[in-house]
Formats: sequence, C-alpha cells, structure tokens
Amino acid sequence: MDARGGQQEPHADRAVSRERAAVAPRPPLALGLRRRLLLRLARAFVRVTMDLRASGLRHLPPGPAILAPNHLSHLDPVVVAALLDSPPEVVGLSDLRRELVAPIFFLYAVIPVRRDEVDREVLSAVLVALERGERVMLFPEATISRTGGLEQARAGVGYLALRAGVPLVPIALTGTDTALRHWKRLKRPRITVTIAPPFRPAPSADQPRREQRQAVTDDLMSRIAAHLPPAYRGHYRMPSP
Repeated sequence: MDARGGQQEPHADRAVSRERAAVAPRPPLALGLRRRLLLRLARAFVRVTMDLRASGLRHLPPGPAILAPNHLSHLDPVVVAALLDSPPEVVGLSDLRRELVAPIFFLYAVIPVRRDEVDREVLSAVLVALERGERVMLFPEATISRTGGLEQARAGVGYLALRAGVPLVPIALTGTDTALRHWKRLKRPRITVTIAPPFRPAPSADQPRREQRQAVTDDLMSRIAAHLPPAYRGHYRMPSP
C-alpha cells in the first residue's frame, strides 16, 4: 500500500528487491545460521511461556520492509521475530551490551545505535540491509516506554522509509510489559501483536525534508496507536471530541 492506503504492485516490489540484492553484500553464512537457530529458540520460548494472540500476519510484505513496533520490554523483538518466516535485521540500543540480554545482542549481531545520537553508520547499515531485500526491525521510540504508553518517536524511522522507498509496517504490542509479573505467579501472560497494513511514504518536493520525516513518523505512530488500547497510546492519544 502507498501512504494513502492504495495498493502497490507486488511484482514491481520483487523486481526492485532482486536488483538491490544483487549489489548489496549478504551477511556471513555462519551469522545466518546462528540467527535461524535463535529464531527457532524464540518461537519455542514464546510458544511455551506466553499466550500469544497475533493478527494481521497477512500484512507482512514479502520483500524488504521496516517493521516498527511500539516498545514495552526487552521481550518485544523476540515476540515479533517469532512470528516471522526468516530472521530480520534488528536495530537496538548499544546500552543493551551491558544488560542481561547482552549475550543475545552479540550472538544475533544486532545493529547497535547510540542513545540520543544521529548515527550515520547505523543509517547506512539499515539501508544496506534493505537493499539486499531484508526486513529490518527497529523501534521508533528508541527506548522502552517508562509508562507503558507510546513515547514520542524519533524521526529517524521517517528518514529511512523515505530514503529506502520500502513499506513501513506499524506493529502494535501489548502485554510484554507485564510478562515478568505473570511468570512470577507461574502464569502465561497474554501477549497481543497486531500487524497493521503497511504504507509506503513518498518524498515530496513541496515540503522541507525535516518536516516530511516528522510527518511520516507521526503518521506511523498514529497508525500504531489506532491498534492499541487507550491506556497504551500515551503521547499519541487522540484528543477527546
């Protein structure tokens, strides 16, 4: 779909993906195998420990795309990845290398981004991954929500979507923020994942680039908020009429 909800031609997407894949280097074979093993473990972990309710899987594009979930917990990338048919590239804060999830961070070779910085190396790594036909998962809020509601997103996701020309997939998550509390009571937490229809923002010659990036980011977050309960909408809560 385009930014207005119109349908895109799938055969054109696949042709562009093949062209990009021909010029972008593939990741090492060992890394690919390691990621597939971790993906299998993620699926097993989610199946055993969670009551997962997922909808909208049909909206996942077959080629390169930016997967953009809201961010409630370190579990979020595990839950989303477990629903995919192949391992995505994942962008995560470099701070995670000092957290309990550090071993997974290193084994999966997450693309590290420094907090509160515009990191051109990260932007370049994401664009290369998209060029070779990969899905890239990144969190527009750039950090785990402190309240459970949506935080104000960074405009980097808007920049990447406009620059790469790939679909942007809004993903709404609930329940990962309370999972630990349920596990302590030996209960499986109810986790919901709603994958909304993708949209493809198009650059405009009539609007400054900074404004375009922000507009795309705000549009994305509004689409995520539309699939969340009111308590989770935070900064993007619709004003009362």
